[in-house]
Amino acid sequence: DIGEKIGLDPNYEIVNVAPDSSYVITSGVEVDVIYNTSLNDGEAQSVSANWSEGTWYGFCKNPQNGKLNVDTKISASGNYYGVVTFDLGSPQPIQKVRLHLCNNEGAGIYGPWGIYAIPSNTNSFPKEKRIGVMSGNGGLSNSSYGDYWVEIDVAGNVSQYIQFQIGLGGEWCFINEIEIYVKEKIEEPEPDVSDDSSEVSSDETTSVDVEESSHEISEEASTDETSEHVSFDESDNPSDDSPAESVQESLTESITESDGAQSEPDTVGAKNKAPIWILIIVLILGAAAIGIAFYIRSKK
Repeated sequence: DIGEKIGLDPNYEIVNVAPDSSYVITSGVEVDVIYNTSLNDGEAQSVSANWSEGTWYGFCKNPQNGKLNVDTKISASGNYYGVVTFDLGSPQPIQKVRLHLCNNEGAGIYGPWGIYAIPSNTNSFPKEKRIGVMSGNGGLSNSSYGDYWVEIDVAGNVSQYIQFQIGLGGEWCFINEIEIYVKEKIEEPEPDVSDDSSEVSSDETTSVDVEESSHEISEEASTDETSEHVSFDESDNPSDDSPAESVQESLTESITESDGAQSEPDTVGAKNKAPIWILIIVLILGAAAIGIAFYIRSKK
């Protein structure tokens, strides 16, 4: 892991930003080169890949279609440099860079004698800011045939631009991928509150159900309490009337109250209604009382 190799804080990660960045070659000089490919598409090709099918980019000391795609002004000694400048869009904490190259000396393709990486925030690249690797004119790889990565540590630079100066070790120098790794803070995922919301909703629903049940129970209790307080009280107020008249009035009031209670809406329980046999007894007693009263009067 790249982060572990450079001792990176575990809260950060190393990300290749080259695919999301733009670049120009040799100070923006447009050259119709023979061998051309993207240098930041994430596809590192094999040395055996067909060069004419857009698998490798070729820097050449000789003009291609009348123009050079290398820079001869960087060095006073007349060295040829293939130059690639990346714009990252904003200052980035660059940690390391990697370049993928190939050697095929039998075909005139040699590895570079040196590669410089120059981070900058002003789009100017002075020699004193170079960070590079060198291996003499024989190139950075001792193999005469093969593809390989060259890595340069540039940690400690926060820059928007970075330029690569590739010193040609022969007539041709082939490259097909550049990677630029920066340090980025790992974003913690936001907590998923959807489950909590459903739980709250469930709790609210349960609360409503409990309140409705409590209300229904309260209404039933109120109805029972009202039923317990409803009675068929019969007044026993003293009267000067004769016993027969008192009994008759009492009987009439009892029947009237009974009829009234039956005609009212049935809002009380059946247990509070007077059974029919009580009414029969009252009628019998009333008739007996009337008979006794007439008998007493006839004796006077």
